[in-house]
Amino acid sequence: MLERLGIRLGVGWRDGLIAGGALFAAAAVTGLAVYLTASSALKNEVRTNLMRVAVSAAQLTDTTAHARITRPEDQGNADYEHVRAPYFALLRGNPDLAYIYTMVRVDGKTRFIMDASIPKPGETVLPTGVMEVYEDSTSTLEKAFATQAPQVESETYTDKWGTFLSGYAPLVDKGRFVGLVGVDIRVDAYLKRLEGIRNALLTGLGVAALAAIAAGLIVGRHRHAAERVRQENAARSQQLQAMEHDRLRTEHAALQAEASRRAAMSEAATAFEQTACRILDQVKQSVGGLHERAADVSEIAIRTREGVETAATATRNTQERARHVSEAAQALSLAIRDIAERSARSDAIAHEAAHRSADAAAKLDSLSARSAQITDIIGLIDDVASQINLLALNATIESARAGDAGKGFAVVASEVKTLSGRVAEATRRITTQIQDIQSATRETVDSVGAIRSIIEDMGRTAQDVAQAVEAQTGLTARIGETIEQTAADAQAVGRTLQQVHRSADETDQTAACVSEESAHLAEETARLNGAVDAFLRAVRAA
Repeated sequence: MLERLGIRLGVGWRDGLIAGGALFAAAAVTGLAVYLTASSALKNEVRTNLMRVAVSAAQLTDTTAHARITRPEDQGNADYEHVRAPYFALLRGNPDLAYIYTMVRVDGKTRFIMDASIPKPGETVLPTGVMEVYEDSTSTLEKAFATQAPQVESETYTDKWGTFLSGYAPLVDKGRFVGLVGVDIRVDAYLKRLEGIRNALLTGLGVAALAAIAAGLIVGRHRHAAERVRQENAARSQQLQAMEHDRLRTEHAALQAEASRRAAMSEAATAFEQTACRILDQVKQSVGGLHERAADVSEIAIRTREGVETAATATRNTQERARHVSEAAQALSLAIRDIAERSARSDAIAHEAAHRSADAAAKLDSLSARSAQITDIIGLIDDVASQINLLALNATIESARAGDAGKGFAVVASEVKTLSGRVAEATRRITTQIQDIQSATRETVDSVGAIRSIIEDMGRTAQDVAQAVEAQTGLTARIGETIEQTAADAQAVGRTLQQVHRSADETDQTAACVSEESAHLAEETARLNGAVDAFLRAVRAA
């Protein structure tokens, strides 16, 4: 082709051009393979990180408070700030993140509920409003709503907030899908890391180009010198005798030139080897770091799963204990109800006893008064003996009214009728008995009064017990309600722990995939290293 253009090259320069081109082509292929592998690994790492942050944000979202944010005027209220508070912690832990936000589907349209962001110095942030319609929905976002599963954008996209790479995770409230959590990473951070890899590639290509040019010049120069020597020797073959000394000197110069050429080739190969090894070492370090991060993520997922299993066991124990306590509370409620019924019966009995003791006291008072009347009657018997029959009749009437306590009077009246001579002695005896009866009656009245006071105290105590039992019944009912609520909360915690367990399993699987990709990349790097070594051996052997 060069001859068609009117450019004629000697054999030496042609060989130098071929050697330099081969060296540069090998370096370019190697650098391109390293760039494609590293950029793919970077993209997978960024997408995996977006998925992890989105799932974490969804798990940290209080869906109960989130469901109460339904109007534009709810922006900035207590529920709004409470729900997005965990998002700021995630943003501070990941400086490359731009926004964390939530979305719902209302009337067939995608609408924002809230967002959170920590702007960098000089950066302008455009907040979203509650129920603001999102007009730039991507196919990946639509897929996340349709499948109700985590999704990550495969390429960057641009909307009125900027250019981002985003990940989405479902929001679930008590097993029901209610919306999505979105996480945006600044595309400049992603491009900056990609630009670093590209700059390393360009630097390697530049070094390879310089090495190729140097190798081509050295090879061309020495091959051209050797060709010129060969032509001169051929032209002077007829003058061997005269030019022997010059021939020996020329051959010696050619040998020195060849040695210089080999030394230059060795230096160029060494420079290329150092550059290639440095780039490969950087790739190996990146692969090793990616593998370590995958192992760390896997270990965190395992610890999370173990913690979730422990918490699930504790939750099941809590539910079992709540059931036992609920049964005990029901038994206690039945016992308290029985105590209340018994207290009510005791109170009724106490009231009845108090009523009867009052009647007994009244009757005893009446008996005491009537005993005094009998004493007066006995005095009349002493004064008016002639009216014994009339008094006996009156005593009989009074004894009938007094009941059992007046039986003695009936006997006395009978004896008065038959033994009037013994009236005085009988009168004294009757007087003595009446006095004893009056004394006993007073003591009985006092005892009945004391008994009545005790019964009234018992009644008040029974009322107090009934009131306490009624209060205890209400308290026991509230305890039962609280225990039932605790059991329901424990079941809700159990469901949440199951979701976290599934997320930990998915994280572990993702980490395993990243680890496999890292191992594959390490194998490709090792093969690339072998190819570079083979190329260098071929160059040095030339």
